[in-house]
Amino acid sequence: MSGVEPCPGLAGSLPRANPSRENKHRAVPGKILWVEEREGSRIARVQYDGIMRLTYLDFVPEAVVGDYVMVRAGFAISRVNVEKGVRSH
Repeated sequence: MSGVEPCPGLAGSLPRANPSRENKHRAVPGKILWVEEREGSRIARVQYDGIMRLTYLDFVPEAVVGDYVMVRAGFAISRVNVEKGVRSH
């Protein structure tokens, strides 16, 4: 099996690639607005490109509200410093 299975019940809430708005092959910086635990995964509401999306934080367990993270395919893949996040945001 390739990739990561989404948590049950969250598939409809995950960010979906929109070819007209974002490049599916790049990560975008976003700001974490809130975090909660659902079915064993940390889920955050992340604001980027003028929209808010649910994003898994499983790869960046140290991320907290107010942090900027790089998001790719519905997953935060790294934390970034505030200056870089704001400049790109």
